[in-house]
Amino acid sequence: MRSFWALPDLLRGFRLTTLRPALSPALLLTGAGGGALAPRRVSAHAFAAGSDSYDAFTEGAGSVLLYPEVLLPLVALALLAVLHRAEALPRVMPLLLAGAGLALLLAPRLGEGTAPAAMGFGIVLAALAALVPNRLPRPALAVLALTTGGLSLSSLLHGQDLSALPVTLLLGVLFAALLLPMTVGGAARLVMQGTGGWRAIALRVAASWIAAILLLMLAFTLRG
Repeated sequence: MRSFWALPDLLRGFRLTTLRPALSPALLLTGAGGGALAPRRVSAHAFAAGSDSYDAFTEGAGSVLLYPEVLLPLVALALLAVLHRAEALPRVMPLLLAGAGLALLLAPRLGEGTAPAAMGFGIVLAALAALVPNRLPRPALAVLALTTGGLSLSSLLHGQDLSALPVTLLLGVLFAALLLPMTVGGAARLVMQGTGGWRAIALRVAASWIAAILLLMLAFTLRG
């Protein structure tokens, strides 16, 4: 616990490479709260699928924010893009949308393994954002965005009969899946404006928390 209480001093005085060992216990403790809430078993998400278009749209958009295996990989992608190439996020959004489109086509045929896969991929994204100081090449970010869109939305829609769901519900899902990373990315870019190494460190710490939460959620899910 000593390293946790020393965190403010570390943020002021050390490089990221010095900070990593001190962060690990704190991040795991922080993630434990999210891991304790992880579901024991992952199943297809239920939608009310009412006839009202507005209600269906808001239900679809809200579902992206409700399930951590959908929400956190999208947030991790936004942090990764801003940390490595500040201008890259808008450029990879079409690929994120393409991945979401693939999810709409394939999700009805996929099983429950898509949710743990999305958690695992979210861990990879968050770890890259937290620990890799060098800029990732644009093709790599493009592939990561495509995969994030596919896995995140597949984890939400797997096993669904999409023909039975309102089109407006699916539009709400796509809208939130695009708006969320753009909003997080915009906020992250505001944090990065100005001087001071603490700005990048703050975003990397946030990415570390996401990785810790997803890791513990994945462990609880696989434990069944």
